[in-house]
Amino acid sequence: MTDRKHLNAAPRWAFWVDVGGTFTDCLAESPDGTQHFTKVLSSATTKGVLVEPAKRGRFQDRDHKGRRFGFWNGVGVRFLTASGDPIGQSVVTHFEGGEFTYAARDAQMLVAGTRYELQPKISAPLLAMHCLMNLPLNDALPDCDLHLGTTRGTNAL
Repeated sequence: MTDRKHLNAAPRWAFWVDVGGTFTDCLAESPDGTQHFTKVLSSATTKGVLVEPAKRGRFQDRDHKGRRFGFWNGVGVRFLTASGDPIGQSVVTHFEGGEFTYAARDAQMLVAGTRYELQPKISAPLLAMHCLMNLPLNDALPDCDLHLGTTRGTNAL
């Protein structure tokens, strides 16, 4: 992708991001030259479904098992019925190994099949960058190269 041997700076992450109307695509090159790709919703919302009932303010999602300790800490979470109607909201207080602990505001049991939405307060390009670096959302991004574009205007035509 990029020949950085001519640069006098230490190798760092490089990102190419395309923000679309629905999805944001992010291609990255790590400092060792490895290429990575992710796609997130342009709203930065991350959706999931409980495969097991939530217990005592905790639920697991295997799709997030590889995420770093604390990755989702402090992020809002909304719980929805299968038809998309909200049934509760909270904040992720602890995340580790695919297990979310949230500030349970009531004793309502969330059953298998309950939908959830993680709602970080960052933009989709930043979410994608954090995901590819597996860097908790509360941590600052390191110095990196960013090439940002959008197809929103083109798609609107």
